[in-house]
Amino acid sequence: MDFKTTARLIGVTALALAVAITIISRNDDKYTAPPILRPADPDGGPLVRELTRCRTLGEQATHDVACKAAWEESRRRFFMPGNHDRPAWPADDRFGRIDRSLGEDKTP
Repeated sequence: MDFKTTARLIGVTALALAVAITIISRNDDKYTAPPILRPADPDGGPLVRELTRCRTLGEQATHDVACKAAWEESRRRFFMPGNHDRPAWPADDRFGRIDRSLGEDKTP
């Protein structure tokens, strides 16, 4: 290749690059990053706190009624995220009815 052809090739490449950068920079203003969503409760809510408590119990958690209820709710939320028929955790006051020291349900 001679010098004239090489110079034209470099010029066309530089021009195409300049046009591409201009188009990208003009469209950058139209697209903004979505806001970062943070949970209202930084601890994760009562369900997460209960699951954490159950994790610390170890093997004893398999006999704990509150842990079983928390695991059931966690599975329900995972496998049926759009199911809004049942109340959100713990709207039915499950923790107030459970004696965690005995692992038994206090409901009459």
